[in-house]
Amino acid sequence: MNLCRPLAVFTLLALLAVPAGAQYAAPVAAPSGFTDEQALFLAGIPVAENSALAPLARTGPWQQHAGEVSAQWRRMDSGRLAQVRTWALGEIHTRIQRPETLLYLFGGPDLLWVSTIFPGATNYVLAGLEPAGQMPPLADMPPPILDQSLGNLRFALRSILDKGFFETKEMREDFKLAGVYGVAPVLMFFLARTGQEVMDGQLIALDSAGNPVAVRDPAQATGVRILFRARGTSPLQTVYYFRTDLSDAGLRKDRRFLDFCARFGPAGSYLKAASYLMHSPGFSMSRDFLLTQSRFVLQDDSGIPFTAFDRTGWDIHLFGGYRPMPAFEKYFQPDLAAAMRAALARPLPFGTGYRQDDADSNQMFFLKR
Repeated sequence: MNLCRPLAVFTLLALLAVPAGAQYAAPVAAPSGFTDEQALFLAGIPVAENSALAPLARTGPWQQHAGEVSAQWRRMDSGRLAQVRTWALGEIHTRIQRPETLLYLFGGPDLLWVSTIFPGATNYVLAGLEPAGQMPPLADMPPPILDQSLGNLRFALRSILDKGFFETKEMREDFKLAGVYGVAPVLMFFLARTGQEVMDGQLIALDSAGNPVAVRDPAQATGVRILFRARGTSPLQTVYYFRTDLSDAGLRKDRRFLDFCARFGPAGSYLKAASYLMHSPGFSMSRDFLLTQSRFVLQDDSGIPFTAFDRTGWDIHLFGGYRPMPAFEKYFQPDLAAAMRAALARPLPFGTGYRQDDADSNQMFFLKR
């Protein structure tokens, strides 16, 4: 991924306080544009009439944005996401209690899928190579700039809303576009569209002990932290995103992110479209950390190699089908193919990750004994 500095045109807006008792709470030391009205506006959902963004919501650029993303969202939400929710209720949540913390390494800003499968988790921890970014100053944008920025946001979301995952190569460029610098606006979009109310947010970095601290300069931010709740309810949830190098070489230089994750204790893990990175020796530290830290792992075949899960230590549930992909043929797993046949894998009613054809799509659910 290209690691770049924030565009100077964007600034953060308002100072928000951290709710008392929030896990890993840190004093807010910087202005913040992480407000619920910002999230609604970016998601194409009407804001209150007394909102500072209400005049912009009456302009042509926003009306076009709202119409396009609403139509696209309805197709996805009533189609694939509805299938995912139904499947997760029957196959996942009957086997586990509500997880406190979900780790989603290599997923970038894909809060959408992990929160759809595991709604209600107290903490979601996401990681990738994309910059944390910052919120655009929406209220100060003239219509032509707003039009460009909202169009860029739709462009950056095209793969996740169509295929169900972010294209790595696309993210290298998409997350540098005006209006969608970094993952922060994308996380806000997902929160609003999934019925969440944004309560607070801030840009953060990890100190030497792996504790998150608020930062004033977006160029120094390596992460973002957003507090939210299901609209109309009271339990607070938190999503963290960190830009971090999860290769062995990167973690030998800086393992603060793993130290941060370890503080949550045993957690659930989710992996999707993970580029088969943990099939190579260069990502053994991330793989071993997840195997040690996770009390369950839900993944497709691009995550941790099937042979890493010892049957004496894990209960294994297989879904869907499996065959080698031409682009990743060298990562073919014959043991997984044999297990799929022997175990008579249960059906998987949706495509996920790189496999959009339901017949080839798969999910593996590992429960630590």
